[in-house]
Amino acid sequence: MKYILILCIIFSAIFSTYPDPPFSEVQTNNLDKSSSFFGVYLSQNKTNLLVFNTTLAWIDSRIIEVSPSVGNHISANSNNNLIWVYGEAHSNSLSPLDYDNDGCDESATFNNITIQKQISLTFRNNTVIQNDPSNPFELPSSLQLNQTEYDTLQLNLTVTALYNYTVLDKNPTPIGGNSSGTFCDGEPQKQNFAAISKYNSNYTVEGGSVSFLLKTPILKEQWHKNNRFDNLVFTKRSLYNAKISINGNPIAYIPMYEPRMNLVSSRYLPLET
Repeated sequence: MKYILILCIIFSAIFSTYPDPPFSEVQTNNLDKSSSFFGVYLSQNKTNLLVFNTTLAWIDSRIIEVSPSVGNHISANSNNNLIWVYGEAHSNSLSPLDYDNDGCDESATFNNITIQKQISLTFRNNTVIQNDPSNPFELPSSLQLNQTEYDTLQLNLTVTALYNYTVLDKNPTPIGGNSSGTFCDGEPQKQNFAAISKYNSNYTVEGGSVSFLLKTPILKEQWHKNNRFDNLVFTKRSLYNAKISINGNPIAYIPMYEPRMNLVSSRYLPLET
């Protein structure tokens, strides 16, 4: 059984800075980590399955990220992939004990498990449901992210574990109708139990064209001794840099934020920008 204690994670910073979002580095790391913990990811927020008021199983799930992304923003013009993970663990048996204080022992023996995985994606009142998604899972074109007006993409991950146990639940039975004397009676029965883990995440979808408007100078009134240009930029996408070129040759790079992007890593959590 493998536990991940989120509160005990020690972060380490990667001190390299990036003028552009390091999408490739982040995706490579997160895919590697999600693959390592796929099927065994258990955090402090895991769901417990209780039988006879005793925990028999644990299940957990998490949406790591939509890649490429910066914060909770994605581009409608990118090939977006959802990286996710889940984990499950269970006890093979429950030793005979009087768990419910009725004077008789109860026990349970594990038989089998079925895992059901589903991702629901909603965008502009359009919902797409994918059962047993791959990891990573490419966002379907039917979502029509290119129709965005700075809208929100809602992601819902549901993982259900269906457990089958052979349960022996003995009950006190009076002897000959005499309530003062009892014996424990019961037969083993196969019973099904369900544990469900849900994780939700939202992303703002940016898209559309970028329009430029020359504010000053007025056309044909540019003086060669004053080469200042003022432009207005209209876009529904976040700006993080500007590049100026003459005849295809870059002459200036202007970052829109300070400091530049860093990567922060940890043992269990994904890389973040």
